[in-house]
Amino acid sequence: MSMFRIEKNKENPYVMLNKLFLQDERLSAKAKGILAYFLSLPDDWQFYETEIAKHFSDGVKSINVGIKELIKYHYIIREQNRNEKGRFGSYTYCVYEVPTETPFSELGEAENREMENRKEHTTNTD
Repeated sequence: MSMFRIEKNKENPYVMLNKLFLQDERLSAKAKGILAYFLSLPDDWQFYETEIAKHFSDGVKSINVGIKELIKYHYIIREQNRNEKGRFGSYTYCVYEVPTETPFSELGEAENREMENRKEHTTNTD
């Protein structure tokens, strides 16, 4: 097999990723592509599912299936936020290059700790 690569510089940007998730046989090609796309974005990127779908030939439902797969295998942790009235609102997503487990305390709640290789994103559910 021959590979043809381009020069990587400011005019031809690249992203550096841990390739563990690309070799994870549990993940579908869709989930791997979505995760690679997420990890290529800036750390402060705002997550909108409808916006993500604009960058893929898949629809919003298909993207959601891939995201749920990444949640299942701990590449993404999703928490639902509440608005000022206490109603459920947007989601906060933590995206990891390698799968992670959320540590739980004796009460079953997540403990506060430093997370490495973490990208946090927020989405609007409207």
